[in-house]
Parts: sequence; C-alpha cells; structure tokens
Amino acid sequence: MDTIDYKELWENKTMDYQAYRELMAAQVEAGETSGPIQNESLANYTKLNHSRSSRLDKKVELKPFVEERIKLVRQPQNWLVITETWCGDAAQILPILNKMASVNEFIQMRTIWRDENLNLMDQHLSNGSRAIPKLICLNEDFSEVLGEWGARPRDAQEQVEQNKVAMAKLKDKEEKSAYYAQAQIELQKWYNANKGEDVQLEMLVEIEKWQM
Repeated sequence: MDTIDYKELWENKTMDYQAYRELMAAQVEAGETSGPIQNESLANYTKLNHSRSSRLDKKVELKPFVEERIKLVRQPQNWLVITETWCGDAAQILPILNKMASVNEFIQMRTIWRDENLNLMDQHLSNGSRAIPKLICLNEDFSEVLGEWGARPRDAQEQVEQNKVAMAKLKDKEEKSAYYAQAQIELQKWYNANKGEDVQLEMLVEIEKWQM
C-alpha cells in the first residue's frame, strides 16, 4: 500500500468547511453533486443535504461540558475529513465537527473528496467499507496519524448493520430497493432525534485520547 503524504494532501487537495459549504450550495444551484458520477438522484441527495447542513449550521449547540473540555486542548490537531456532498451521514455530522473544531484554535479541520482520493480512503476504511464521513486526526506537522473516527456514531452504525443483514435476506430487487429507502429515512430520523449528542460525546473521548 502506498505511503500517504498527508501534508501534501492538506496543502493541495483540501478545503475548509466554509468553502465546502459554499461549493455544496453552488452544486445545488447547478443541479450537480460531488464526485465522478453525476445523476439526478445524487443531485437530489446533495440538495437535501444542503438543507440539512444549513439547519444544523444555524442550530447546533455544543454541550457546555463538551465545549469546556475541547477548549483545554493544547496539542495541535489537524482533522482531515473525507466526505462527499451526496452523503447523508456527512450532512448530519460535519456541521457538528466544524462547531467542535471552531472553539479551539489548536484544532484545524479541512475536508477532502473521497472519490478523488481513493488511495487515502482505502487506508482508512470502516469495517472494510469506504464509508464516509471519515475523520483522520493528524499531528502538528502531519507526520503521524493520532487516530480516526467515523463513519457514524455507534448506535447509528448498529442500525445500518442490522439493515444490511435484513436486506441480504431479500431476493426481490424492488423489495430490496424499498427497504433501503425506508432504512435511509429511519437513519435520518435517528440523527434528528439524537441532535448530534452521540457525535459530540464519542468525539470528545477521541479528542482527549489524541492529547495523550
């Protein structure tokens, strides 16, 4: 497996969260999405995700104790987040990650496209899958991976895994498609009900671990 030059990627292939959101808005305006596959379905997902992220950007609030403990970080952390604008999980998670990073100047967060950087993605799989969003925490000079998190909070991931098992038992293609569509709706309901709490709590554990 090729060695990853994280510093080169950070300097030449990433964008900050604000630029990412502005590009998502431009894609919505043009009826497009990120990645090499352009179709109406993915463009519609991007449109929906832009709406979800816009709501969270305005409304998400960190738990006071989470914010207080993040502010104690003094060892620089560079968060490299692999994502795509059509990803429903990313739309729910990135606004929270951005909020967490923004409260401490020692934490920098930038995004990078998955499908343009599959060599990177393939070295940071989740259970053998190219699942996103995937956060890779790098040290100050990008010479060391301190840890990673993603692609989903544990309870959401358990729900996804259970649905995969159920879908595998279905033989009819239309039935499988309908099940998948409903499973996606239920997953988004989970995110809405959870209000980002699990992302905050799970990430806080990692952030403090990466300080050790």
